[in-house]
Amino acid sequence: MKNDKIKEHELKGEINYCAFIDVLGYGNIVFDENRSTQEKINILVSIYMNLFSSISSTIKEINENCDDKIFIKSFSDSVYLETKNLESLLFACYQIFNIAFNYYINFSQKEKYTPLLRAGIVKDWSLRIMDIASLTRQPYDQFYKNDEFNNIIGLGIARSYTTAEKSNLSGMRLIISPEVIGDIQLKPYKDTTFESYYFDCQNFIKLSWLKHNPKTIPLFFTPIRKNEKNQIVNLYENCWPVFRYAYSRNKTDILHHVNEIIKMKINFDERTMRHYIKTSEIIKKAFLITLSINDSVFSRETIESCLSELENITDI
Repeated sequence: MKNDKIKEHELKGEINYCAFIDVLGYGNIVFDENRSTQEKINILVSIYMNLFSSISSTIKEINENCDDKIFIKSFSDSVYLETKNLESLLFACYQIFNIAFNYYINFSQKEKYTPLLRAGIVKDWSLRIMDIASLTRQPYDQFYKNDEFNNIIGLGIARSYTTAEKSNLSGMRLIISPEVIGDIQLKPYKDTTFESYYFDCQNFIKLSWLKHNPKTIPLFFTPIRKNEKNQIVNLYENCWPVFRYAYSRNKTDILHHVNEIIKMKINFDERTMRHYIKTSEIIKKAFLITLSINDSVFSRETIESCLSELENITDI
């Protein structure tokens, strides 16, 4: 019996950087009375395969190049990440958003379903405890040796969830709490008409198709002063499509994001259109930042086409 007893005083929460990522519109998909069960299953499998590839490849490579590993736990349509290395977490979320959004660029929206994600990132305490389901199948002492058998509790997961889900902010967004921003050295970025900041993040992933892989990557952030209920908030968001295009020298890359926005419009109705519009705003901001870094990366025709398409959706 002594092995079945947990010494509560030995369990201590640790301060971590925590991220909660979920799929926007999951409930709308499963409760949609206009889709058959098989159609819903096909969409959910498509989403799962997207996230499986986007998240697993990103976390695996980052953990191979980082001493402070990112702990990951998935459940239903959500994924939780935590680590003591803030840069690796921000970089991971940034990569996941980029890859997930472009994963099905060669498919129509009817063939494959591109999900919109939303993430909340905070700094707070968390505690890994035994996963009850795993405990029914594994020896008790294995819990201490394998993250696969861990569950997570604490203010970190609670706050990262509420930051993502309860901030009254629509769209595919990486929403970041002020204490996280306080731990990075943000610099004002003055080459945009809107308020923006950046910091040089360590590059944890080497891209084989780039001749030159920089040691650092600039990640850009914009402040959120009010939410969509006109309430004052103190949050930031990451402009997630920037660096990949600024450094790729591929003149068609930015079209992928714009084309995804155009083709996915069929998935939104009057009630959910706010997510579509806000996602378009983020992409437009990221595109404008990219152009301010180096507008010669893209042809003038590409720039005018992208801006025209985005301006038809949003007026920022």
